[in-house]
Amino acid sequence: SDLPVLSPLIGMDKREIIDMAKKIGTYEISIKPYDDCCSFMVAKHPATKASLDKIKEMEKKIVFDIEEIIEKARTKQYSK
Repeated sequence: SDLPVLSPLIGMDKREIIDMAKKIGTYEISIKPYDDCCSFMVAKHPATKASLDKIKEMEKKIVFDIEEIIEKARTKQYSK
């Protein structure tokens, strides 16, 4: 992949993370009471080989402005 790998939650506070989860439709599933929140979503026979064509196709669907993301990450200030 030619895209950079960024931690999606770095630079976000809890409220921003919750708002984003609601916006992208992952909030409800994230609050389910499981020991491991992903255990019920794991395939019985997961694929272990990625298709480069499928990955490139999916990457084209990702819409974001990398410069804006970098700038937001740079401007966040944290205190103890």
